[in-house]
Formats: sequence, C-alpha cells, structure tokens
Amino acid sequence: MAMHDGQPSSPTEPDVTAIEANGSLFWDVSEVPAESEVDFQRFTNRKVSDTFSPNESQISTWVGAPNQDSHASFGDNGVTATVNACGDLMQFSSYLDAGNSGIFCADHRTTNEPYSVQERADDLLFLSRDKSRQRCTYGLRISGVSMKNCRHLGYVHDRWPRYEVKDKNLKLTIQWMVHEKVVLQQCVITNTGETDVDVSMEFWKELHIRDMDYLNPMHRFNDDWSGHVPLQGPHTYGWILAHPLKQKGSTEDKRPAKDQSPMQLLRQTSRKPTNATIDSSKGGMMGYSKDFKVSNAETDVNQDTVAVVMSMFVDGKAISFESLNHRRPEKVTQNIKHGSAIEVVSAYKMIQWTDSEAGWREFMVPASVTDVSKHLAHASKFFTAFSPCNHDFKGNIHGDSKDSAVEQETREWAPSLPWGPPKGSLENEDLVKQSVIYIDFVARRKLEHILSVCAIPLREPGVEGGIVPIALTCGDMSGHRVSSPASL
Repeated sequence: MAMHDGQPSSPTEPDVTAIEANGSLFWDVSEVPAESEVDFQRFTNRKVSDTFSPNESQISTWVGAPNQDSHASFGDNGVTATVNACGDLMQFSSYLDAGNSGIFCADHRTTNEPYSVQERADDLLFLSRDKSRQRCTYGLRISGVSMKNCRHLGYVHDRWPRYEVKDKNLKLTIQWMVHEKVVLQQCVITNTGETDVDVSMEFWKELHIRDMDYLNPMHRFNDDWSGHVPLQGPHTYGWILAHPLKQKGSTEDKRPAKDQSPMQLLRQTSRKPTNATIDSSKGGMMGYSKDFKVSNAETDVNQDTVAVVMSMFVDGKAISFESLNHRRPEKVTQNIKHGSAIEVVSAYKMIQWTDSEAGWREFMVPASVTDVSKHLAHASKFFTAFSPCNHDFKGNIHGDSKDSAVEQETREWAPSLPWGPPKGSLENEDLVKQSVIYIDFVARRKLEHILSVCAIPLREPGVEGGIVPIALTCGDMSGHRVSSPASL
C-alpha cells in the first residue's frame, strides 16, 4: 500500500471504535479467574528486583563508531526486534509457521508492506533515525524527555541494546531484550532533581500485523486494514490486536511450488510429522520414516488468527488499558520522589491460535517474564567476555603456562606474521591496540547477531531433544529472507 506523508493512503481504513469486539470472540470469559485470585495475580503483580547495572565487562560498545545513529537488532528463539538510534521499537517479528512466509511482523502503520521492497527499506531507514518520532505509531512515550540527546550505551552480553538520555531533572535508561518469546523494553526513570515530579507516559498502539511475504503483490492479508480486530485483555489488562489469516468462508488460491520462497520450501521440509517415528535408515525427510502425515499450516482451516499482545507494567504492577480505540493512546501519570526512580516495562508478544485452542492466558504476559533486571542478573552469572584477538603484541598466545600442542604448532608460524608495530613506535602501538578492541567488539557482536537474529529455529525441540532445523536468514531488517549469498 502506498504512503503519503507517512500515512496510509487507503480511504477505506475504518475507525475501530465502530468495531464491537470483546474477549468472548477468542476466549471463554467464564474461565477467567477474578482479579484477586492467585492464578490471575501471576499475570498482574510481581516483586520489583534491584535494578540491573552492567559492569564494564558485561556491556560492549564501539566508541567513536562511524555511524552513531544506527539501528540495533536483537532476538531469541525465532523472535526478533529492531530499535532505532534512540531506543524506539521499529518493528518486531515472530516465526509462527503459518501464512505464506511463516514469519509475521508488527509494523508501524507508516511502514510499507514487504512486497514494496525499496519503499519499505526507505521507511525503515527513516525510522532508524527518527528521534522526533514523526512516523512512530506504537510504543511507549515519556513526556518531558527529549530523545534527541539519547545515546547508545552498548550491548549487554553483546546482545541486548541499552540506551540513556538525560533531560533537565530526569534520567531515562532503556534496556531491550527478549525472554520466553516476549519482547521487553525496560525504562528506568530517575528523578535527579531536588523536588518531586509527576511524569506522564503514553502508550501508542497504532500498528499493522503483516505476513513477511515479499513475493506476492496481491497478498490480501498485508493490504487489509479493515481486518484487524482490537480488544482489551482479560479484565482490561493489556491490549490486543488480532488479524485473521483468512476471512471465514473465503478461498485463496494456493501459490504454485515454483513461486514459493526459499523459506516456504524450508518450512515444508522441516515440519515435524504428527505421527512419525524417527528412522534414518529409511531415508525419509529430515530423518523420519516416509509413513507419516505432515500437518500443513497453509491448508489447516483451524489455524486462522494471528495477534499482537501488548502489556505495560509500572514497578511490577500491570496497567489496565482503558481504551479500545487504537488511535487513542493509554495515558499514565506517576509521581517520582526526588532521588528516586520507577521502572516501566513494555511487553510485546505475537501469538497464533485456532478457534479451539484459544485460552485467556495466551492473551496476557506473565508478570515474572517482565522482570528484566532479574533475567539479566541471572544471565550475567554465565556470561564471560572473550577476545577473538586474544594475543599480546609480541606474537605470544595467551594461555596456560604449559604449552599445548596447538600453541607449539602456532609458534612455528606466528613469528613470521606482523603481530604489531615496529619496536619503539608507541603511537602506532596504541593505534593497533585500539583496532584490536574494535575488531573484538565487531566479531562478538556479529556472532551474536547471526546466532540470535539471523538464525530462525523452524520448530520447537522435541521432549527428548533432537536436531532442530535452522533457517539462516538475512535478519530482521531484511524481512528474514532466505538467500545463500546474503546469508554468507
């Protein structure tokens, strides 16, 4: 769909206030516990953990990078996201093994659909530098804090982007991560002034759910503005935008095999059979015997709806969403005493379900999942920073006092390599040391990006483990296309 001045050009886009939607469309309201019951409280309350502050070894960055206003992508287990230069969410994606591509994305409503490759790339490039939020249509906004002075602190554990901005008497620290397939934004707002202050926040919710199909110019799902169904979460905790994969009673031609994308072909060969037994001796697909039936996500009439679930927590307590209208942001005001801070966590997840499978828990985010500080503190116990350039500038490899066979073999050819600058050239030696620091950062960051953003598991591991097929894609900004030259 074409865009004009950052807005959709379609005259048929409806006002969602006219849509009568409630939870009974997707879950049984009678099964939802009372707000005071323990089973429901798990989704609305948690203890506030001590704020995680990474030490120097736990956060990496490139000081003086040539492009300071760059985006950052991150992810885990098939859920990926990209934030811009000031830490605003540009998009997030999830592999659901449904629809045409298998991957769905939550776009700002100013972003072109995947088929418009060049226009979409231009839109994302604009968003990556959009510190004034001209085209940001969903996400958290904190009044009184200008994002123009925001700076990227680096990546916690080489994975999770972290930002900071100071404006007047407020300091805002933003930490992003993915945990249990939920995209999390932790905002710690500190009152650095000498008086108490009321901080106003707005949560915008104008988004569009899209199938990342870049081959089909007539994909109705991606061009359907009227098909989105907004609703409030159970007991109004959270906000949900649902988008049926196919309208009831409608029929769509299945794409010929020759027109299928590489990702579609990978999905077909990687689906776990519903009644298969592993028998590699029979030469079956992916090590399974040929005597099985493969479930097909495109033709299964029960797999019919994709939705984005959004929740907001202030100091561990879930916020009730008062408005169904996607054009009306949720507003929250919080008092912060001088010298104190509050924690605001925005949570995003994408789900896909059948009519018979929908349950109220799927439409909420457990409070424990949103404890970003706890997750990072726990992960730090197992994180060890490593240096790919782990050698000194005299050609010696760091290691144990006893030479290993590898070290002995290395020393046979190491002296012939230009390990460092000529002796006595202190200026050049400092330059080489700085270069090594940058090379270390780039190598670690690229590795984490490939493993957590580009690598998409095509199914969950079985109960007893086993091999999980992985699609090596081009990453979140490129719509997770599968292309050997681009992947390499």
